[in-house]
Amino acid sequence: MLTTEESKAYLHIILYNLTSSTNDLLILVADLRFATETLDLKSLEFIVDIVFVFKTRIEKDLIHRFIEIRKFRGRPILVAEISFSMGEGRGVRALIT
Repeated sequence: MLTTEESKAYLHIILYNLTSSTNDLLILVADLRFATETLDLKSLEFIVDIVFVFKTRIEKDLIHRFIEIRKFRGRPILVAEISFSMGEGRGVRALIT
């Protein structure tokens, strides 16, 4: 049985070897707990090419959802947060203002 730290190290090695050998993009999608602003991704951010973090906030008694683009390797990040909505049959739609 692996410890938590050994499991994390094993996952880290697998992901690193996978992206190194295939030359594909590796995207990390994380969903923050409600009313949380921080997320500790440890060294995973250094392995992946793109990091999207889904956030939820209440503003003026309305639920607002955002996608934070935390990392996009090789590209400048001009917009760090994008509002979005989700609906049945519509999927995810960006709300660009």
